[in-house]
Amino acid sequence: MKNQPLDTPVSDASSGAQNNTSGSAFGRGLDNVRSTSWWASVRIVFGVIWLIDGVLEWQPADFHNFLQLITAMSQGQPAPLAAIISAGQVVAAVNPFLANALLAALETAIGLSLITNILSRWALRISVLLALMIWVFGQGLGMVFLPGATDIQSGPLYILVSLMLLKALPTSLYRRSYLPMR
Repeated sequence: MKNQPLDTPVSDASSGAQNNTSGSAFGRGLDNVRSTSWWASVRIVFGVIWLIDGVLEWQPADFHNFLQLITAMSQGQPAPLAAIISAGQVVAAVNPFLANALLAALETAIGLSLITNILSRWALRISVLLALMIWVFGQGLGMVFLPGATDIQSGPLYILVSLMLLKALPTSLYRRSYLPMR
């Protein structure tokens, strides 16, 4: 069993059974129940993170400062990005209360959907779009175009995790892996 390549079958001497493992860690997990359970756990943890974001977004201070936050993101940005952020601010200015409530409701719904695995593939798709919008309008692309920028913020990470979860678990496994802690 020593020095055996990852893509060759490994036999278990005690039972005579073979365990066929592939060389790709990402591809290998789709057939494996343990890996499915791991991806389901990642989905649930990601749902908890979205749920925390949603709950924090319902705070009264967020409703009062919603437009100021978007306006502040456009300050000092390059002209094309500042124009995009300003356009988002104009849309949110129509009804800032409704815009923040919609944001909070979407974040909460994504979190609950991922935790319960109800419509979770839709939630992951919406998660990609919402994280992109938050990264552009709420985080100003992490302010990377300003002097002294040190962090790109959380938007790209949310997008990456959402896309990985969409790729890692096919539709049939989403239905099977409701809660991994059984």
